[in-house]
Amino acid sequence: MKPKNDSMLLETKRTLEYDESGNNARIIISSKEYDPIKDQQAKKEGNRLVWQETAELINGRYKIENSILTFTPEKLNNNEVRTFKLVYKLKTKNLDYLKDEMNNKYGVGNCSKPIVGMGL
Repeated sequence: MKPKNDSMLLETKRTLEYDESGNNARIIISSKEYDPIKDQQAKKEGNRLVWQETAELINGRYKIENSILTFTPEKLNNNEVRTFKLVYKLKTKNLDYLKDEMNNKYGVGNCSKPIVGMGL
């Protein structure tokens, strides 16, 4: 049994990657549990703590219709279809961010391939 530590935090990050030239997509869910107090103390001392991180990759396909991106996972028995509203910058056709079904905001990443992730 793990001792209780009230300062431990669970941080989860979701990223949606998709290829504009095709229909392949992937959702990456990465999580880490860490103690921000111990982490800050270690940084002040010039050290770095390594925390356990996990990642889940969900491959699938996507389609965009009427500013809605629909992600369909390859394995529907383990995952569900997700929808994202594409929100564009005012007076342009540049993507600003996406919103999922629970109104979580996914920011656009800076990379050669399109990528959006919650909390970017």
